[in-house]
Amino acid sequence: AAVYGQTPHKLELVVEKFQNFWIIDNPEDLIWLADTANLDPDNSGTPDFDSVGSKWDANYRLAANIDFDPDSSKVDWNNDGKIDLVASTDSFGLATIGDWTSPTGTATPFTGTFDGQYYTISNLYKYRVNRGALFGNLAGAQIENLVLKNYRAYAHKGYYGGIAARATVEPSAGDDNLIKRCWVEGTFIWTEDADDNLYSAGIIGRMQFGEVSECYANVVGIANTTSQRRFAGIVGQLQGVTTIKDCYAIADITAEEQFGGLLGRVATDEGAKIVNCYAVAKLTGKEPADQRGALIGDVGSLVPESCYWDKELDTIGIGAGDSAAVVAAVGL
Repeated sequence: AAVYGQTPHKLELVVEKFQNFWIIDNPEDLIWLADTANLDPDNSGTPDFDSVGSKWDANYRLAANIDFDPDSSKVDWNNDGKIDLVASTDSFGLATIGDWTSPTGTATPFTGTFDGQYYTISNLYKYRVNRGALFGNLAGAQIENLVLKNYRAYAHKGYYGGIAARATVEPSAGDDNLIKRCWVEGTFIWTEDADDNLYSAGIIGRMQFGEVSECYANVVGIANTTSQRRFAGIVGQLQGVTTIKDCYAIADITAEEQFGGLLGRVATDEGAKIVNCYAVAKLTGKEPADQRGALIGDVGSLVPESCYWDKELDTIGIGAGDSAAVVAAVGL
């Protein structure tokens, strides 16, 4: 394998229908995309991207399965040619693609596209970082056709997800975030000193602008803290103009409040929709028990459409919210 930053490492560029796509087909490519430091993938001495912002504004395609070692301590996550679990970022796992801040102090969300082409990224690992996900922050981005297997996140604080941590930067008109046809199988474990202000889910921790559709998650969430909240199979917290549709989740969750098989909490529901979704959930938690539901923990005043849950595992589909009784009455 190439030694990142020391030997030439070139991404292939494909031009199709007047649009450029950079090809990701090995672990070094993915590490480069997540690392904000090196903007010169072929080490030619001239950056291929003028700034971090333009790097995360580009279009990418996955062209092969990416398999990291299932033993995360054996992976050179920053690809500097050595594994150092004490004095380097290797201990934190793969860096995050798109974030809140950059070396210049400005926000640098991921604003491009990433087409997984139904390939699989296996054994991703996140440990005690503030934004634990493949993508940190989305703004007008499109992530589709991607599979994550054996994703492991040891949460400390902030936002966690399999595909994305959050999508809370308002995109330009007509350019909403889209997460489509993504599959995640993973485990989330919160540490003893985890912050109680957490937003976590198999697909995305907090979704504020855009749509999550045709996604599937099979997740286990274990809270080793008494204050963990807002965890779910698909979305931890929904707010604003957001749609969740045609999604399916299997979830085994231990948390405190505002957690559910599909969605943890609806914070603001103006313009929001939940349509044609299903959840199979085993939920374990402390009081208040009315803020957990096999489908949604706290639904606010939103009424889902054509959504269902497995009543054999949990008779309560909607835990709390202004419309909880209405939803129960209509048998969703």
